[in-house]
Amino acid sequence: MNLKVSKRYKQQAAAFADSHEWVSFKYRIIHYYNDSLYWDIVSDVIIKYDDDNSMVFINDKNDYMLITEKYYKRIDKDKYNIYNIKKNRKDKSRTYQNLATTGKIHKYFQYCPFFMKPIDFAYSWALWHSFYSVDTVEMNNVSYNKYRSKTIGFNCNVDSYINTETNFLDSIYMEWNEDDFTVLEYLTFYDVSYENRQSYIDSIFDFSNAEYEPYSRYDEFTMPVMAISNQMSEGLLDYPLVNLEGDTTSIREQDGWILLNFWTTNCGPCLQHLKEYSHEKDSLGYRILENEGIKILAIEYRSNNLEHIRQIASKSNSEDIAYSAKDIMTVINIPTLGYYYLVSPNKEIVYETGDLGDYSEIINKLKVEN
Repeated sequence: MNLKVSKRYKQQAAAFADSHEWVSFKYRIIHYYNDSLYWDIVSDVIIKYDDDNSMVFINDKNDYMLITEKYYKRIDKDKYNIYNIKKNRKDKSRTYQNLATTGKIHKYFQYCPFFMKPIDFAYSWALWHSFYSVDTVEMNNVSYNKYRSKTIGFNCNVDSYINTETNFLDSIYMEWNEDDFTVLEYLTFYDVSYENRQSYIDSIFDFSNAEYEPYSRYDEFTMPVMAISNQMSEGLLDYPLVNLEGDTTSIREQDGWILLNFWTTNCGPCLQHLKEYSHEKDSLGYRILENEGIKILAIEYRSNNLEHIRQIASKSNSEDIAYSAKDIMTVINIPTLGYYYLVSPNKEIVYETGDLGDYSEIINKLKVEN
């Protein structure tokens, strides 16, 4: 049964929203790849039902995100570790269709949508400096029973469970297989409350809060007040990059032009671009950017599992350019799963993008700089 399109669950969405102004809970994501723990994250969610301005608040590990129908507020950390405060910018989407929220919280709406009305929400990333420890979740509680059983699609088996005491979604179990790997993902929802949490949210987005005083950039709309330097930090220049043979290098040790190609093994567009490199090599005998004098460093920034990275990179014949640099995003901003920085020979970032396209922009930039 596809819960997302069920008429009965849409009716329950309205009934739940009519009977509760506020609902908050924690959710935990445990992700395994081939039996190896890949990540374990706990986040907070607060939902307010209001016909005039419904709201979803999410603390996704180390980000705050405020979603409303009318606006969003944003505080984020740029690649030079300087905080920007932004607000009043809209980006509309359908939360009910599980597209608006980021990270894994969308699965909550996907597999149990009757706790959220189908309303348009503006959404954004937000604050980077709140950290939550992972709580222990007891999965063997006798009050948990099988709920709406298994959904099968796209090689993925999904089981959802409900807590019969609260009638609230308790957990989702997913397993999918693709070629030579298996992924297991467990999502649990707990600490359910119906208390008014407005004061808590207001305190976080109070821009006069003393906690924000060190953050010198304030913008009423969307752009930082001051221009951002393109000089790379010492921490980034010396961050260890490990190739698939286990040898370590760094950006500082590289000569000439460099493309920092940040990717992850579970990012579809990232893997597609690695395949495009391979197609170029098969059809032309070389990678186009390398032929222009740019060295490609394809950096997997979430994992240090070299064997897993090798398995994925081998599918696009990218082993020679693949590196691991787990947590390098602590010294450089990576705003999307796949992101690219062009670095000059004197180690300055001269171009950045989330989509290389046909390479025309990056090649033109190279010619201008040369």
